[in-house]
Amino acid sequence: MPSTEAHVEMDRQAEFSLIESVWKRIREHLENERLRVNEEIKNYPPPIPACDAQFNYLLEERARIGQELGRLEALAREGLTRSAHLKRIGEFIASSNYIKGEVEQRIRSSLLSVLDGGA
Repeated sequence: MPSTEAHVEMDRQAEFSLIESVWKRIREHLENERLRVNEEIKNYPPPIPACDAQFNYLLEERARIGQELGRLEALAREGLTRSAHLKRIGEFIASSNYIKGEVEQRIRSSLLSVLDGGA
């Protein structure tokens, strides 16, 4: 029969697996957004003048998504406590231009399951 310490460790591991899955959902969403923008750029009708505002916007959007992915990777790799991870995820979601609406609700729901399971 596992000891109390073993149960605590298993609970902790399960909790961090849930947190990792939330980071993964955010990452997958941002990767999908990047693919969407790349597809729009690839299929943009030529000729493309240097002053084409819509095309330039797509290029800027791709760069912003890349920056968000970089920020996400840095945050997800940090060796944080459970509460620090949850706080960082919440802050990331609030500051992201690409996690809104239904996606935000699904991710916040995942966060609630971590909070409920870890309480």
